[in-house]
Amino acid sequence: MDNFDRNDLTRLLNVPSRPCVTIYMPTHTVGLQGQQDPIRLKNLLTEAEQQLGGHWMRPAEAREMLEPVRALLTDSMFWNEADQGLAVFLAPDMCVYYRLPCAFEERLAVGDQFRIRPLLPALNHEGEYYVLALSQNKVVFYAGDAQQLRAVDVPELPAGMQTALNYDGADRGMQVHSGSWGATGKQGAVFHGQGGVSDSVKDDLRSFFRLVSSAVSKRLGTGRQPLILACVDYLAPLYREVNSYPALLPQIVEGNPDYLDANQLFQRVRPLAAQHFDRQRQQSLETFRQRNGGKTASSRVEEIVAAAQQGRVDTLLVDQTADVWGQFQAAEGTVTVHAAAEPDDVELLDVSVLETLRHRGTVYPVPADQSPAQGPVAALFRY
Repeated sequence: MDNFDRNDLTRLLNVPSRPCVTIYMPTHTVGLQGQQDPIRLKNLLTEAEQQLGGHWMRPAEAREMLEPVRALLTDSMFWNEADQGLAVFLAPDMCVYYRLPCAFEERLAVGDQFRIRPLLPALNHEGEYYVLALSQNKVVFYAGDAQQLRAVDVPELPAGMQTALNYDGADRGMQVHSGSWGATGKQGAVFHGQGGVSDSVKDDLRSFFRLVSSAVSKRLGTGRQPLILACVDYLAPLYREVNSYPALLPQIVEGNPDYLDANQLFQRVRPLAAQHFDRQRQQSLETFRQRNGGKTASSRVEEIVAAAQQGRVDTLLVDQTADVWGQFQAAEGTVTVHAAAEPDDVELLDVSVLETLRHRGTVYPVPADQSPAQGPVAALFRY
């Protein structure tokens, strides 16, 4: 599997040259279908060459542009590492591909922009989120998406409680350290002293957590991405008392994260992130139903495309498979919808997605039977 994140998306949104060739196809790891995958890709490349050579460039230039992908047809290692789907993006001086756990429908598009809607499940199934792995001995901050966690350097983030509070070994009345990871997946706190956690230890933990929270908030600002806490359960309420980041989720990954590597922690975080983003999508659907007919919601393609270009779309709910063709004059902000594709038309739903993401809006793929509108797209406006 290859990684696909917001940085990759930004690269696709800001492609510097035209034409853009987009290929999606399902892939298989074993069996007869897997053996036929290179043939499917070859056929799609042949069709792409015909479209490029017939309208965009000379036939020889089209063949040269597609050559990097043709080289994959006989690359056995490439196909041995296939996942459920393959996405290919080609432009002059650009060739990138992603093997992803998404069962794409076979699709080819040649035009002024890359087609990115089929990628939305890979990008938005869990969206972007952060994880704070917290113990008294160690603090690690991660950025996460649907595929992995990546440790991120955060200026001023304390390495641990002892160094943060400049302990010199003095007795605080009761010392607490981490126990080993149990069979249940929960770490046990080992207490030295009587009567549970003393007030002095709680005060030290709060002081430590204030430093952690301050560093995290400086790193995240007032962003909307959720932050998930991974720690033993008795630390969570103390951290929440001093937390200053507004999007800290109420659920935690219980246990001592010191005993988990990034992949093991990702497996525990992933269900929480998926549940959060599914709730957000459902809330957006309900919010649209409440606002529909007012000034801050619309299901009209013409209005949505223009609003997305202006940065007004906060949330876009879009059908992954439907196409709406027409003309979009960005300078004038005018949109014309056609009943069927005409020469030099653009696919307007993709334009709405591109512009919404470009202006840091949120896009949710919504199946046609779950759409809150009588059409393939709905939007909530910022103003």
